[in-house]
Amino acid sequence: MSDASIERQLQDIKQQLDAVEEPPATTLGILGESKREKYWESLLVYFLDSDNPHTLGTTALEAFLNAIASHPDTTFTAPDTTTNLDEVNVQTQVSTGHGPVDILIRYRDEWFICTELKVASPETGNQTDRYANASHLGDITVNQYDGTREYIYLAPRYSAPPTAAEFTTIPWKHVVEHLVEALSSDIKQYYSKSNAQFADFLDTIQRALGMTDTNTISKETELYSKYAETIDRLVDAYEQDKSALFDEFEAIFFDDPHFSREEWRVSRHGRNYIKLYKPSWQGVGEGVNIEYEPHIHLKRSDPRIRLRLDVEQGNKHDVRDELRERLGTDLSTELEVSGWKDVDESYAFLTKSILLEFDAPEQSLHDAVRELKQFHEIMSPHIQKIVAERGNQ
Repeated sequence: MSDASIERQLQDIKQQLDAVEEPPATTLGILGESKREKYWESLLVYFLDSDNPHTLGTTALEAFLNAIASHPDTTFTAPDTTTNLDEVNVQTQVSTGHGPVDILIRYRDEWFICTELKVASPETGNQTDRYANASHLGDITVNQYDGTREYIYLAPRYSAPPTAAEFTTIPWKHVVEHLVEALSSDIKQYYSKSNAQFADFLDTIQRALGMTDTNTISKETELYSKYAETIDRLVDAYEQDKSALFDEFEAIFFDDPHFSREEWRVSRHGRNYIKLYKPSWQGVGEGVNIEYEPHIHLKRSDPRIRLRLDVEQGNKHDVRDELRERLGTDLSTELEVSGWKDVDESYAFLTKSILLEFDAPEQSLHDAVRELKQFHEIMSPHIQKIVAERGNQ
């Protein structure tokens, strides 16, 4: 098939897609963060906690608790009229001594629900085992707690199960159905802005996880079926080019005699990204992993190499805070001026993007590797001191 033929087919696809009426984008969709776990967690906790100024009262909390109670694999019983839902305590990022658990919902000494939330990523580092065996959940001493305990793994359908048998997997779809019903039944009595915010969040979940009408085939699927050969050819070429760019990035990195393959480890994750780290950077202190993680984005509108320093798992926030303290104001400012951002994401700690020139990708890779090595010269002494002081698991 000629390039001209492919261009004509793509133009036809574009014209037909332009004619498809799309629903309004959600807020997280506009920001390009529809599947960002920390935002889902923040929004869910915001609506579950009746102390927040959303004017929904305890409606969302009650619906969530009913969803947990109605699942066939849980032992939790839905609150009755004797339960004062205004006294239910909702916390996020609760300390366990082995990394923070996402959400803890507690009612006096009668019951608690410990929830680990997943959106697009799987469980990391057997974290549910650590949480299930934790002696403390915040200020709760678990082995002295006489109330009902429920451990929930809230994840998309068909996700891999949690490693800990104590955690019950509940699909987002099950919870969202209860939340949507609660919103629909009580919508008239609430201030419209709160309704809109809550509905927007639920719409985000439904779109991101494909909770759509299965009685119809979308126009997009029809187009894919018609042009599958052309689309698959383009995707294959895209993936091959991306893989080749990662191969070249790795080769350039190890061309420098100061970075030997004996000292460093490389972990390839399909064609999405690679990890570069020293063995001693894994399992630091309470299970923290430190690594450099280059990502390559080939969107024509924003082609770039996103360099990341990941500080993840375990008590990652303690390690990040210590790195900030060790860097001090001068070095932090130097990094900021040179384009590094403190993003404090679930995995990424510091990031910088390098323009990827389509016409000269190899030069862009050299620029990115040079930037990463300059960054390493600043960060390495501080990382090594933390590793030496905290030790490894």
